[in-house]
Amino acid sequence: MALGYTALAGTFCLVRYHLFIATGWDLGFYQQGLWALASHGPSAMSSWGGYPVLARNAAWLLWPLAYPYRVFGVGFLLALQAFAYGVGYYFLFDIGDSLGLSWERLRLLGWIYVLSPLAWGATLFDFHPSLLAVPLILAAYASFLRRRYPAAAAWFGIALATHFLVALVGVAAGVVLIMRRNWEAGLLTCLASGAVLVLDASLVHRLDPHQWLPVVAYWGSHIGHWSHDFMAGVHRVRTWLYLIWVMVPILLFGVRPRAVLWFIPVLAVLVLNISSTNLAPTSPFNQYSVLVIPFIMLACAESLQGTASTLKFQAMRLGVYMAFLLVFFGHEASLRHEILPSGQAVALADAIKDVPPGVPVFTQNFLAPHVANRSDMQLLQPNQTFPAGSYVILDTAHSTGVSSTALVGGDVGLLTHQGHVVYASSGIYVFRVPDRTKGVANS
Repeated sequence: MALGYTALAGTFCLVRYHLFIATGWDLGFYQQGLWALASHGPSAMSSWGGYPVLARNAAWLLWPLAYPYRVFGVGFLLALQAFAYGVGYYFLFDIGDSLGLSWERLRLLGWIYVLSPLAWGATLFDFHPSLLAVPLILAAYASFLRRRYPAAAAWFGIALATHFLVALVGVAAGVVLIMRRNWEAGLLTCLASGAVLVLDASLVHRLDPHQWLPVVAYWGSHIGHWSHDFMAGVHRVRTWLYLIWVMVPILLFGVRPRAVLWFIPVLAVLVLNISSTNLAPTSPFNQYSVLVIPFIMLACAESLQGTASTLKFQAMRLGVYMAFLLVFFGHEASLRHEILPSGQAVALADAIKDVPPGVPVFTQNFLAPHVANRSDMQLLQPNQTFPAGSYVILDTAHSTGVSSTALVGGDVGLLTHQGHVVYASSGIYVFRVPDRTKGVANS
């Protein structure tokens, strides 16, 4: 199961990349960020985001990952993400075995894990370091059940370095352990998670004095209106559909009363996402909900431990669960309007080859992952200044919501007269800016 998931998800990710469906948010951001980290260390700036790379979500693990990425490129990054989630079943299997599950129920548990729409959404939609935390959390709990406490601490310590939200769910998980009378483990988990949360805030503030924790993606500058935002989120139909996506394993397979405690960390993530003024956290096709997966799987594992239903009935439920994944792929298929015609994709690949390595690049969102290996890559904006020596890549025949053809149209005329045309074919242009040039204010 682990290798099967790695092969399928990794292949789909690479196909999306080569079809120019992957975007600057988030694959291009992390590519450019990893390149900058390998060159400039932990204080490296992201020109794409406009802030220090590590200040975005306190993903300290990106720093050591920057060096193999520098050698192996985007294929390594996407394969690592798919393998990381896939190998999580190895640790989930160990947890189920510790709970005494039969082979049939262990296999069912594996299917629930690898068919998770939340996992596929986060895996296929570019790259996200928070997904790496899923197997690490499962590994920590598997080691805890086997009484391998140093290993459990090591796994959880690495998980805390993947995303600042891991510390939040870690505090909630510690509360669960305390409520289950695992006093020492629960207290240590709470203390370690709380200490890391404080450390994350301090380091993020040191990198970027404008913020303490990277919560801008949730509330922007309106953190003080949290309760109002939460109630507004509760009244949205979108929120209830989102909750169905998150809770579908439990809705289909049920949960035992003892296992309900594992929903404390899940609730912490859901409250954060529902209260967000940004709609992305309540999308099942995004990265904001992946940290609920380990705890939902723990609830499923403990519920299967005492289930009395027949395996045939469980197989019927699994069929319905698989249908949810097919609905997800139906959503992905609706993105086909973003796929470039083959001739245009070939022309884009040729155009990108004409951009020298290392030069500053300005381009559209969907082109960013293909030119990200440089210290200076920026999204095209209205009224933008193009520095001398920079390159501008424009595709006037294709756009996404972040970078529309209307936005780039005015720049084509401007740069044709003031820049050097390096490439022009099929509505695709590459310009070299010889002198400092001011872009168009409106289009």
